[in-house]
This record gives sequence, structure tokens and C-alpha cells, in this order.
Amino acid sequence: MSFNILSPFMGLHYTLSIHNHQAEIVVTQCDGDILPPLVKIELVLAEQGVKTIHLNAADGVYLNDQRLDKIHYYPEQNGWKKEVTYRKAVRFSITEKCNYHCFFCHEEGMEMDVKRQSVNVERFFLRSSINLRS
Repeated sequence: MSFNILSPFMGLHYTLSIHNHQAEIVVTQCDGDILPPLVKIELVLAEQGVKTIHLNAADGVYLNDQRLDKIHYYPEQNGWKKEVTYRKAVRFSITEKCNYHCFFCHEEGMEMDVKRQSVNVERFFLRSSINLRS
């Protein structure tokens, strides 16, 4: 499968092409932090079977190496590369003090204005233990 997409997404303007389980993203403009939109794009690509992402910046576009390193992109001759590993995961917050500002939520592109939903703790653990026995 091969196709091209030209899109603005969360302040990230890019072109995307996919061929043989490899994606090439060329960033043409980046207004703000690249991590939240890039993580969301990676998730969609991983669900489509992409195994490798090649990331490049158009002329005049600066991408912060430290931010890309944080989500495991490594430099190559003309850009960055990432091997995509994808596992579906469920994460539970046990404490009521979670503010979604830890590495796990924030760096995975989660919007900070998401509201928490309260769960009855006894019901949660009862349902969890039933599921574990199945």
C-alpha cells in the first residue's frame, strides 16, 4: 500500500507516505511541541501495520533532537528513524491525586483538559479479580 497525505494536525504540518510497512513523514511546519501530534500519528500508523518511521524536516524547519530522542527517534543520515513497536495497553490510576502530568499520559499526547471519571474502588477491584479468574 502506498499513498501520500498532506495534512495539518495539532499544529504539525506534514506529508506522509507509506510503502511496504514503512512511513516517511516530512514536517513542513511545526507550531509548538512536536511530541503530542507525533505520538498520535505513530499510534495510527502502528495500528495500520507500519514497522518503521522515517522523519524528515523540510528546509527551514527545526525539530528538537532532545524531544525526538525522548520518544526513541534516532538520527540517521538525513533525518530521524524509529522502529515502531505497538502493544495495546490499559493503565489504571489507583490514587485520586493523578493530574495526568506524568510521563505516561503527558508524553503520549494526551490532552490535559480531559476530565477524570470517578470509579467505585470496591467495584473496580471486584471486576478486576473476576476478569483475572476468567
